[in-house]
This record gives sequence, structure tokens and C-alpha cells, in this order.
Amino acid sequence: DVAADIEKHKPLIRNNLMILFGMQKSVALRLPEGKTKLQSDVLGIVQSIINESGSGGEVDNVFFTTFVMQ
Repeated sequence: DVAADIEKHKPLIRNNLMILFGMQKSVALRLPEGKTKLQSDVLGIVQSIINESGSGGEVDNVFFTTFVMQ
């Protein structure tokens, strides 16, 4: 159910994540703690959208497959 909810709400999730990513400072993301915090923030955003608009299932984790900073 969660996967279907994520697919259904992909535009909202993408919008909220783009806002979050735009607020990040590269200095903080150079440290492992910064990346861990960002990962936690991403999980929180996705989970809140699933809670509010979806089935209320639980998102286990998020993973970064690539990480590019400019």
C-alpha cells in the first residue's frame, strides 16, 4: 500500500523534497552528520505525506543512490 501511495503522491513528495534540498547548505552536507540529518528529514517528509494523504502505512527508510553537490 505504501508503494502505491508514494506513486500516487509523487508530485507532492517531489515538490516538498525539492524545497528541502534547496534549503541545504553544502558545508553541512560535507559531514556525515549532515547527510544523516538530511536522510532523516527526507524520511519525515515522505512519512508525513503518507500519513496525511495515503493509507497511513510506514516508510521504513530512504536511501541516497547518488549524491551530487555543486
